[in-house]
Amino acid sequence: MKTELSEQQTQQKSSGPQATDDLTIAETLRIWKEAQAEKGEEGYSDSQHPEFTIPEERAVKFIEEFGPLHPGDYKEKVGKDWRVDFVALAD
Repeated sequence: MKTELSEQQTQQKSSGPQATDDLTIAETLRIWKEAQAEKGEEGYSDSQHPEFTIPEERAVKFIEEFGPLHPGDYKEKVGKDWRVDFVALAD
């Protein structure tokens, strides 16, 4: 049995964000994570910066604190883009 969607259902279905547009910070960092890094370091590549490494302890702390947030929630809570703060951990 074939069911057809009404015009309203079709519009609702296509108007939502793509699943990848709504990733948490932790989910995004899993995508960025590189397998190669020195012991005690976490390597990341976000396609905007050259590959960078962060001390593992700093990365874990950031992910524990902010990983469950969505980018917009972080910006609302902290006042800036989470990526700026995360990349700054490499310094």
